[in-house]
Amino acid sequence: DLHVTEHSFPTRRSSDLDGSYVFTGVPAGNYTVTETQPNGFLDGKDSGGNSGGTVTNDRVANISLPAGESTPVTGVNFGEQLPAKLSGFVYVDAGDDGVRGAGETPIAGVTVTLSGTDNLGAPVTATTTTNAQGFYEFVGLRPGTYTVTETQPGAFNDGKDTAGTTGGNAGNDVISSITLGSGENSQNNNFGERPKTNTIAGVVFEDKDNDGVQGAGEPGIPGATVTLQGTDTNGN
Repeated sequence: DLHVTEHSFPTRRSSDLDGSYVFTGVPAGNYTVTETQPNGFLDGKDSGGNSGGTVTNDRVANISLPAGESTPVTGVNFGEQLPAKLSGFVYVDAGDDGVRGAGETPIAGVTVTLSGTDNLGAPVTATTTTNAQGFYEFVGLRPGTYTVTETQPGAFNDGKDTAGTTGGNAGNDVISSITLGSGENSQNNNFGERPKTNTIAGVVFEDKDNDGVQGAGEPGIPGATVTLQGTDTNGN
């Protein structure tokens, strides 16, 4: 709804199906047009058009209509934006390919943090945890540029992470430079993990007969240092 005051002619209009509105038969005077913020939308940029008025949030004031004015006042517009969403999954990447496939186990209770800057220049920070399906979601976001960061679940080894449907840069436990527009839904910003199933074990012992096999009477040697080196399947 949009309305003006100060006169007895019709002062309230609902915008048409195409979003347009018009007040007709407005006599000379000084006016203000105010928008009632529509449900389900976030504030956008407003414009005074050719009115010469003062633009503030959801309001254009000091619109002066002189007597005998023949040029219509147009472009007194109120821009709005739809909230955006960002979501993804944390899962056991059995194929170790960065692709969440059918039957790959979800990981619940993992902390995921959202950070970034919205299109008003305001910093944004939020935190959530994955549900039983390994799913997380941030809703009601203004358009902007965002980063999601996973807190590595201790029971798993790092896997491959993947930027979602709106793009971005995937790093270790982080997906950055996710750009969201009005009403955009960024999906499948996913974090793959690997189970801690592989072990390498042995014993350091006194090999009395020098055959490489620990036999009876060949005691272990405590406090010996053993070092593991190599490269995992992610190239680390």
